[in-house]
Amino acid sequence: MSLEHFGDGIRVFASSPGASNLSVITSGSSALLVDAGSLPSAAREFWRQATDGANAQLVLTHHHADHVFGAAGLADVPVIASDRAARLLDERGVHERDRLIELLPDHRDELASAAVPVVTQPVDSTTTIDVDGRAVRLIPVGHAHTPGDVVVFDQRTSTVFTGDVVFTNVMPVLRDANTAGWIEALAVLEGLKPERVVPGHGTAGSAGVLDDMIELLSALRSIAERHADDDDPTASIAELPTRFRDLRRMERFEGAVSSIVAELRNSPSTLSPRRSE
Repeated sequence: MSLEHFGDGIRVFASSPGASNLSVITSGSSALLVDAGSLPSAAREFWRQATDGANAQLVLTHHHADHVFGAAGLADVPVIASDRAARLLDERGVHERDRLIELLPDHRDELASAAVPVVTQPVDSTTTIDVDGRAVRLIPVGHAHTPGDVVVFDQRTSTVFTGDVVFTNVMPVLRDANTAGWIEALAVLEGLKPERVVPGHGTAGSAGVLDDMIELLSALRSIAERHADDDDPTASIAELPTRFRDLRRMERFEGAVSSIVAELRNSPSTLSPRRSE
């Protein structure tokens, strides 16, 4: 387990390498949690360590299982998400949990009893949350990594918490993505001129990680364009720029290209209830 303190009330926790990040912004007697991770027990421990009894709210950046089911360990904490993510949780939450159990069989009992989070405050436009006098903006960015992505911007420290709109040093998941919209969303984040970017997976960095993400998605789109007319699109990792060939989870590469080919053919893949990252 890794708990990073960035100062001025910001902490980021990852339960294992590659796991989704859980973050918190604290101010006075209040706290805003950003994502809940996969496991209720891990979320509960993070809450205990990081919030020190503060009155908390939870923002879910999107509906994927590895970011939401920890919410079952945060009793009575109000849940905020985009209205689209709220609908996706309602429609697909049980199936997301079933897939998460397949991915984490050692935690079957814990996850089987974890309730699908219920969004108590859906948002459909930029909303400012008052965290005990600290202004934090929730910004829906449209269909990027998923149809319901929300990013969180702490104005005091110029820190943006991106959920899976940004991955660092890891091949992203594209199964629910619109990569054209995703690149546009990253441009919106660049416009915030953040000093720190906390991704959904990987280590925090400067605003340069937004450029890295745009470059990676653009490279994947270029590869997909070269294969868009193939009967059976098959791409090679050698087609990627050298700097991206050693990312973690490179087994996702072929699926990523196939997802973009489907997008380019104007027949995007159906949101699958049986897959979760």
